Amino acid sequence: VFRAPSYLHCRYNSTTTAFARIAPLKMEELSHDPYMVLFHDVVYESEIDFLLNATQLKASLVGQYQYSPVRTSKEQHFVEYNDTAVVKTLHRRLNDMTGLDMIESDTLTLINYGMGGHYDVHYDSHNYSEANRLILGDRIATVLFYVGEVDSGGATTFPYINVSVTPKKGSAVLWYNLDNSGQMNPKAIHAGCPVIVGSKYVLTKWINEIPQLFLAPCVRNDTFRLKSR
Repeated sequence: VFRAPSYLHCRYNSTTTAFARIAPLKMEELSHDPYMVLFHDVVYESEIDFLLNATQLKASLVGQYQYSPVRTSKEQHFVEYNDTAVVKTLHRRLNDMTGLDMIESDTLTLINYGMGGHYDVHYDSHNYSEANRLILGDRIATVLFYVGEVDSGGATTFPYINVSVTPKKGSAVLWYNLDNSGQMNPKAIHAGCPVIVGSKYVLTKWINEIPQLFLAPCVRNDTFRLKSR
């Protein structure tokens, strides 16, 4: 575990949406480049129970939808407009957390890593390597909910910036994959460490760039934040 720099702070996020002003969210800054925050207590026990009981997990794919030893996990996708009230509620909460538009973003995905399950170092951004990225843009940001405790292992690590996030049930980590020019930020490279004991459940949302055109203003790199204040 790495010591946090002194310029990182814990605070309540009440600026992203009108609802967040009424019910601010607890957040802890982990990095400014890329911008990364850890939200506490943002997914609830009843929601977790529903997600875990409503799944039919299948082997995860990477790249051009192929199986790979780089990623050893199982997953299920939830589409906002075709799924239940719980999934719709989580999409609204994602909007409160980020201030970004969830429409036309990747599906909400529940992923399970069993004993030894891991995901080698990788980027979530694609640099337009897939056809639909030309329409929706690259993945500007990632939100990773932790929906279960892990007995040992399973941390999400960012080796370039010396940040390691230990899974804690009910928390979520948000980071930006792109810089302010829309290019892939090399510092956003990360990995899912192997699960040593137990099982790891996470809920992932990849947020696309183009729908955020009028929501994520262009600012100087050294002042990048969740949203203009």
